Amino acid sequence: MMVAEKESDQLSFFSEITETDFKQTKSYLSKYRKLKLDIEDYEKKNPNVTSKGLEEAKSHVGALERATALIIDPDVRRIIDHRYLKGNRHKSVVMYFRSIMSESTIDRKIEEGIGSIASSLKLWAEFTR
Repeated sequence: MMVAEKESDQLSFFSEITETDFKQTKSYLSKYRKLKLDIEDYEKKNPNVTSKGLEEAKSHVGALERATALIIDPDVRRIIDHRYLKGNRHKSVVMYFRSIMSESTIDRKIEEGIGSIASSLKLWAEFTR
């Protein structure tokens, strides 16, 4: 499935996302929890020290959090938050939401959420950093 071809109110009308944008966003989301923990640990151990790498990591984390908060559909936003920002595995997400939707619906909503985040990141030029 080409993400750019997908019709959804979650995707920005400013620019179409590519499959590469989608994959890069999914990769960022998969690394989010580890990056967030690394930042917190570094700041705890080195409270008065900053670095270019630390500032860039904070920028990526902040962008992912802002883009997630901008997801229109509350179910999609909750699923993305539960899966990526809270760092739960796919199986845990399915078990958590299975009382209100099927696994295939959850998978579609995850794709919608990643597409929405990718669209925001592309609009903000996060892919060029």
